[in-house]
Amino acid sequence: MSVPLCLFVTTCCLTSACAQFVDVASQHGIANINEGTYDGNGVSWYDFNYDGWDDLTLANGDEGLLFFVNDNGSLVETELNLPIEPIAHVIMVLWADYDNDGDADLVTTQLGGHLQLWENDGSFNFTDISTSVGLDTGIREWWGAAFCDYDHDGFLDLYVAKYYDWLNNFDPDHESILYHNEGDGTFADVTISAGVHLPPQATFQPVWFDYNDDGWEDLFLVIDRIVWENRLYLNNGDGTFTDVSAASDLDVKINSMTGSICDYDNDLDFDLYVTNGPTHNYLFNNQDDGTFIETTYAAGLQVDKTSWGAQWLDYDNNGWADLFVGTTGAFFGGGEQNRFYENNQDGTFSDMTFSSGIWGDESPAMVSAMGDFNNDGYYDFATNCNDPFLSSLWQNDGGNNHYLSVSLEGVIANRDGIGSKLTCWVDGDAFVRYTHCGEDLAGQASRKEIFGIGAATLVDSLRIDWNSGTVDIHYDILPDQHLQLTEGQAFCQYDQCSCMGDFNGDHSIDIPDLLMFLTGMGCSGICPYDLDGDSNTNSSDILLFLSVIGTICP
Repeated sequence: MSVPLCLFVTTCCLTSACAQFVDVASQHGIANINEGTYDGNGVSWYDFNYDGWDDLTLANGDEGLLFFVNDNGSLVETELNLPIEPIAHVIMVLWADYDNDGDADLVTTQLGGHLQLWENDGSFNFTDISTSVGLDTGIREWWGAAFCDYDHDGFLDLYVAKYYDWLNNFDPDHESILYHNEGDGTFADVTISAGVHLPPQATFQPVWFDYNDDGWEDLFLVIDRIVWENRLYLNNGDGTFTDVSAASDLDVKINSMTGSICDYDNDLDFDLYVTNGPTHNYLFNNQDDGTFIETTYAAGLQVDKTSWGAQWLDYDNNGWADLFVGTTGAFFGGGEQNRFYENNQDGTFSDMTFSSGIWGDESPAMVSAMGDFNNDGYYDFATNCNDPFLSSLWQNDGGNNHYLSVSLEGVIANRDGIGSKLTCWVDGDAFVRYTHCGEDLAGQASRKEIFGIGAATLVDSLRIDWNSGTVDIHYDILPDQHLQLTEGQAFCQYDQCSCMGDFNGDHSIDIPDLLMFLTGMGCSGICPYDLDGDSNTNSSDILLFLSVIGTICP
């Protein structure tokens, strides 16, 4: 299958419409076939060694896991001391610092096997602590999982889905579970007391997002089969939830596969795309009043094929989210074209599958996830397919538009900053993002939140509403950089931290920096001109700046 695809991409690039995405998996030594699988295989772009480069983790059926460390843009397969011996098909691979100790731990789920939590000792030696921390370790049809600190105590809680297939598995012990992180390394099953208990159903994936913008993470459950409706639970802010599935109009009974969250129309609330099969998918537009309306056909996103994982990604960084949709043919195999849709900026989309570069890719792309593996500020994505199709790594060729890339580290909030809302203001327009940990369908996106800002040359402000309640606002941010922002702390443009006062990054503190400093005087909260870190720009900052003006940065 790979040879004709490569020939096609070469031919396409000889035309005036060179492909936006190119499959570069083979260039990075990724030649993975998930032998014997037909139910999907997880994929994660979590930077598990915290070096600023997105690493890639692939579930590999009953063969276990594949780890690719990102070495400055080159993915290198590596072995981790993680002695997993799956007795069944691995589905979810979900990284997070669940205990806030500064290293990445890993959750794995198996379809017909175990749920396991692997604790990292800080040196990439992993221990299965599932039983000792209170997780159900029985043999179940485990599927997707997602972390979120739903009660804002600073520790990541975990929801894990079980897929109940009454046609092939009559085991009734398939209720999905909400685990509360007790803050001491253990978990408690609070499914019933929190109000999210359901009888056994074909639950694929939990998705956490704040649908009503009240600052508390709500829970959407992607539930397969037309006998059960999807569920939305409103977070009451007191550790309990209320079922608002019917009230929100999200209680559709379809063959739901993914729950993909995005503000596709830039109206500052989060919308939802749910794939289906083989009839049309569902695009739910958030009405900002607690309800959603279906706008699928009006938007042109029905697809009308059996569809699975979907990725909202702004491929050209023009500020409007576009959409990749993975499909399968008969019996979850290949034979159906995967799709890519461009946002027309008016609530509608155009099919750009041909010009996107994925034309001819008929692999069963059940699971996908996005990251920026080459740190160019443009989202790439990977698909992990069923046997006998190869996994793909779709590199984005980029463009001329600018971007701002942001990742978070909590202090009062959970260390990964999960459940935070980011609002970016550029030339009077605002764009929002939400930090997830487990989303779509058995996928984990990069922790980098990339804002496409088009031709703009300055970000006016970036507001972060942390899960803890902390609010940070940063002003006058230069584009085309990646910021690692820590809760409650200022940051330096580019690599200026060792050179206070060099606001334009030219390694000298001079008149242009003075002009920028004077322009920014008066800002409050966290801003680059608050040199003494007291959350105000005043006379003390002026004195500090005057003490360094005229110097050359090392």
